[in-house]
Amino acid sequence: MALESFGSAAYIYLVKEQDKAAPAQLEVSSAWHFLAFFVSAGLFSGLVSHVVATKFMYPRMVARFSAPSVPMKADTWASAVASSSASAASAAKTAVFKPILPSLGASGAIYASVTLTALAFPDSQVSLIIPPSYPIDIQTGVGALVLLDMIGAARGWRFFDHWAHLGGAAFGAAYYYYGPELWNGSANRNIINKPSKLTTWRQATAYKEIPVPPPPGVRDGQSWCLILGTRLTTAADEFLTIDLSNENVGQDVFPVISMPIHFGPRAAKKGPKQEKIERIYRLQPKDGEDTGITLKLTEQTSFDLDKKVWDSGIGLSSWLVGLEQSTHAEGLVLKLKDVIFSPQPRNILELGKAFSLILCFAATQYDRLGTGIGVVGLSLAALRSTRSPPSEGTQDRIIATDLETAIPLIEHNVAVNAAHLQNTRFQAAVLDWDDDTLPDFVQEFPEGFDAIIMADVTYNTASFPSLVHTLSKLVKLGKEPPLVLLGYKERDSAERSLWDLVCDFGLSLKKVGTSPGAGGAPVEIWVGEINPNK
Repeated sequence: MALESFGSAAYIYLVKEQDKAAPAQLEVSSAWHFLAFFVSAGLFSGLVSHVVATKFMYPRMVARFSAPSVPMKADTWASAVASSSASAASAAKTAVFKPILPSLGASGAIYASVTLTALAFPDSQVSLIIPPSYPIDIQTGVGALVLLDMIGAARGWRFFDHWAHLGGAAFGAAYYYYGPELWNGSANRNIINKPSKLTTWRQATAYKEIPVPPPPGVRDGQSWCLILGTRLTTAADEFLTIDLSNENVGQDVFPVISMPIHFGPRAAKKGPKQEKIERIYRLQPKDGEDTGITLKLTEQTSFDLDKKVWDSGIGLSSWLVGLEQSTHAEGLVLKLKDVIFSPQPRNILELGKAFSLILCFAATQYDRLGTGIGVVGLSLAALRSTRSPPSEGTQDRIIATDLETAIPLIEHNVAVNAAHLQNTRFQAAVLDWDDDTLPDFVQEFPEGFDAIIMADVTYNTASFPSLVHTLSKLVKLGKEPPLVLLGYKERDSAERSLWDLVCDFGLSLKKVGTSPGAGGAPVEIWVGEINPNK
């Protein structure tokens, strides 16, 4: 229980510190960082216990066993009996001298996690599961435990391995101040080669196969990722990341990272085609760390329309970052900001089919439709995670919905970025616009949603009747109708017929901004509200 509670908190801290690295870490999971910390803490605390036992306890024990007994002079028969009894008692006392117990360092590793959590989250509180169970400041509680172990070590108490506990606490404190920097430094060593020009992009050769030489100095057994980008003269983190805080995001070709490529004598000369890629997105919340938040999202490279990121999703995510930072919003935009960035817990729904998106907020939760890979919902959750946490027993909810084939990839991206969702219950669920009834999970939101956010839901005009039918039922769930946020990129003028169709159930949309996008028509940002008289 202690490992689950304090270990998860320590894991979140290590992930946040790792996000500060430049460039961002290319790890499958940050769990390896926590595992390295936990195992090292256990080994160090066990070493401290062993050194103390070897340096101090063992010599004392040897001295006790080897000390010669001094017989008393027996002048009389009675004194001889007394002397013999005293010698026997002394021998017995020596024989029952408490042995040196082995130490594995497990409790010391937990102590390290507790200490790291206390330093990383000083405003947190803890309480016992047994009376007295009232909460106390975590630093007060940890300080009391360390003091108790110091007294136990000084007085020779043997109920716990106090020296292992103290070693673990010292390791946790040292790791808080120096560990993340050492980890990032060692992980970054030679992880990224100096970028070299591969080709010049031209439309005529866009699908031409280009051979890529192996990395210089590659050794058997190593795994490397191929990174393709367009910025050869900038810092490594800019070469790797997509800056959602940049209002002109999309003007440059997005960098892309392959899955690991294995080198060795048994590696196939031409292995199977990789079907996934990764991209790293960085956003800068108003109240967050100076280095911002890093999201790592996986996409499919197949020809399916879902399981990919699209221009409207990027443009809408960038606009949300700007809205969270803005200080001059007014009118309908200010109303939207007050809803989606309220310190109160929210419910969000993302509505989607193929690569469409909708994101909804409700009295205590979020719901999102048409998720694709989850970039809009995860960006919003990350922005909200930097704000004041909700009151005890409440949390944001984001439900990212799409077709069944897209759910595993959404769940993967949610799991990889879980450290940025500490105040959010993020769920992927199936919602098909063609179904006559809403799915069962919608019943968990009897008060409806706070907002609905959609991106790229207009790609197929034939699906408009199903989309409008689904929307009309969602906005009527609660007493207060939700606001609607739409990211739209025109591909055909016929797509704008959606605006007239949604008017039939009282939804009025107003254009409030644009994002340049990746070429062609810009990404338009629309905000809508329900006319109660309709």
